[in-house]
Amino acid sequence: MMNGINRNPTEMLNYASKFEKSIEVIENELEGTIRDLNIYVSELDQKSQECVEKFENDCKELYNQLEEYRNLVKLLRKNANDINDIISSTRF
Repeated sequence: MMNGINRNPTEMLNYASKFEKSIEVIENELEGTIRDLNIYVSELDQKSQECVEKFENDCKELYNQLEEYRNLVKLLRKNANDINDIISSTRF
């Protein structure tokens, strides 16, 4: 992991895009797993059904964390755009 975020607006936007793609991959994997488990959950024993329910609850917490990461992506994009605005409005 990096020690900090590069303040170059292009790098910030690239970082935000990569981060956003990672969030999408995680969400898609969680949703696919939940979908697959729900197909077979009724055929499982009680203990396994409880584990599936716990997994779904854990996923809800993960979705909350992913929402925080989405907020970080929005902030990175906003900051990059603000820096670009400052650069474009400044004459050297």
